[in-house]
Amino acid sequence: FTGWNGRDGRFVLTNGQVWQSVDPGSRLAGVKLDSPLVRIEPGAFNSWYLTVEGYNTRVKVRRVK
Repeated sequence: FTGWNGRDGRFVLTNGQVWQSVDPGSRLAGVKLDSPLVRIEPGAFNSWYLTVEGYNTRVKVRRVK
């Protein structure tokens, strides 16, 4: 895992789910982690947010698969 930069983030989870970043203003750079613990939580108006354990930032995502 190397973070995300705008809309180019695609996250493949170990359970097979695939999520895509939809927040161009959100960034988490300079990270190199091996299989970090992530949390996907619901937001307002049917939105979803992904956070990585140990980092105080989140990115708005949509489920692709």
